[in-house]
Amino acid sequence: MHSQLSDLRRICLWGLDPVAASIGLAIRRSGFRGTIYGVDDTNAVKRAWTHGCINDGGANSQVGIKNADLVILSRYCTNPRDRLAEALDSAQPDCILLETSAVKGHETVVFESSTRNDVHYIGFHMVQDDPALTVACNPSPFFFESKAIILTPRIRADYPAYKILAGAFENSGANVIAMSPQAFHERVALMDFVPDLLDFVELEVALMSNRDDKITPEYLGIRLKERLDRLADLHQSSWHDAIVGTRDAVDQQLAVVEQAIQSIRENLRAGSLRNRVASLLVQAEYLQGQGSPAGDLELVVVTGGDPKTMERISKALAEAHVNIEKIEQLRGETNGAYKLIMPDVEACSRAASALKAAGIDTEQLV
Repeated sequence: MHSQLSDLRRICLWGLDPVAASIGLAIRRSGFRGTIYGVDDTNAVKRAWTHGCINDGGANSQVGIKNADLVILSRYCTNPRDRLAEALDSAQPDCILLETSAVKGHETVVFESSTRNDVHYIGFHMVQDDPALTVACNPSPFFFESKAIILTPRIRADYPAYKILAGAFENSGANVIAMSPQAFHERVALMDFVPDLLDFVELEVALMSNRDDKITPEYLGIRLKERLDRLADLHQSSWHDAIVGTRDAVDQQLAVVEQAIQSIRENLRAGSLRNRVASLLVQAEYLQGQGSPAGDLELVVVTGGDPKTMERISKALAEAHVNIEKIEQLRGETNGAYKLIMPDVEACSRAASALKAAGIDTEQLV
């Protein structure tokens, strides 16, 4: 079993979306010097090669997987279950499968249906998705800087594989959280799927249970349109498959919500709802105080190790009267990459403009 990143010789990126491609860059940033092979169409392979994410590629997944020590399954896939099954059947012994697809929950069935017990599985999840992230976005070696990600080793035997990947992500500036698949499914059910289902129920009641004269175009436009648009987008995505894949966890969390609704009814009868809401707000205020200060923004600059570049940066920011909270050198960087932490959005914007005018490229992290 591989125990460190340097043990890996070949990595396959099956699908070259911005997340998978950025993982390739992050692994390079952590010191990987082997081959990274990209599997996708010709245009995607050419683009990933241009950005330095891969050094070989093609459309044949079997060519990509052959002799790969790590296979990264991309975020966007029409049938992630079949793709995982194919990857599992074709992987060499001790291969690590890192799955980044949004749809999870099928891994247990796929592994139980296979005779393979010599392949390791890690699920990858971002704690908070960026709504601006699309397949058209460029990959970045700084994509994971200051981001929180969850890695879910399937079984105890997958923990050494988790340690390798966690180290690579942490070296790229990410905050890595380990969870069991069950714990993650419960979390995503409570935080994502159950609210979506409750929103659907409310829309269904509003549109189906009222007389036509109550649902006017004005009412629809003001109260419901955005929520209906979101439901339509979910309906066209892999949302249903994701819920079905985690249906046990969703069902369990729905039961928890049902009990909470009954408790709220009791609060209404007893006149104690105000106290309950106040208690929640106090708890939320405490939790918000444990996080990073609101409004902090970060810029990444690469100096190439040239001290004169840092002098140019300091001069440009001083002339623009931009204050910096602090400067941190990025972990795992040998080319002089630094993170500039700004006090607010305005300062971050002015800093980016000043540095651009000085001929210094930046990358913003929110």
